[in-house]
Amino acid sequence: MSNYADSLVTNAHIFTADRERPFAEALAVKGNRIVFVGGNEETAELRGPSTRVIDGEWRTLLPGFIDCHYHLLDGSSTLDDLQLENVASYEELSAALLDFSAQRPDVTWIAGYGLRYDRGPGHTPLMRQHIDAILSARPVAIFSYDYHTAWANTLALKQAGLFQGGECGLNSEIVLDDSGVATGELREQNAYAPILDLLPKPDATQKRALLQKGVRLANQVGLTSIHNMDGDEDQAAIYAAAEATGELTLRVYAPYSVTPQTPFDALEEEAAPLKVK
Repeated sequence: MSNYADSLVTNAHIFTADRERPFAEALAVKGNRIVFVGGNEETAELRGPSTRVIDGEWRTLLPGFIDCHYHLLDGSSTLDDLQLENVASYEELSAALLDFSAQRPDVTWIAGYGLRYDRGPGHTPLMRQHIDAILSARPVAIFSYDYHTAWANTLALKQAGLFQGGECGLNSEIVLDDSGVATGELREQNAYAPILDLLPKPDATQKRALLQKGVRLANQVGLTSIHNMDGDEDQAAIYAAAEATGELTLRVYAPYSVTPQTPFDALEEEAAPLKVK
């Protein structure tokens, strides 16, 4: 087997995270392993006829980041929806909603993601009337950046059967005003689950394309590994298929989701292969 590297980066400011030798100039990769970190002058024997040599132009190269709380497939599945991470005011929210609505007349439900709290007028809490004033003829659901809250306009609340509240279980709340009508704020997933059930779902082809988009975005910010915080056999199959075609340029650790409703026999069944005989 050849000892030549597949890829070689030279002339770079490489941070190694090694206290005894914190910086280097060159790095070599073979397969999916870093096989060398050191000086430029030490790389001659690693260069073969097929080695890809990258001139780092003395830019900084860092170890890949590992994100320990990630939702790769769920997050990727929203990337064609309205992205609101950079919205800083009610006026900007209004402009973003109107622009998206004009560009996507085909979308039956408008879903926005990543909004910070208190993006109502004058940085007050957002209410259904505020969203209605922007867009009332189509159902609108907006999810906070941490997914612990959603806001909906009147039409969305009525279609989801939440306009006059309802049961949503512990640790969740459909916020009501003094007259018993929903304000539009839905706290935690059990409260906004009826809206999730109505949102259009991407098909298998769309999921695959959106996953590729999500992986590219993760790579662009330096992520090389993630710990997925949800998972099941279907997700594992999607990741495995993407890995087989070289599309999954992330290491993905995907445990099965366990909820209070998960039966004990299901846990025992999944844990059985891991038992030491």
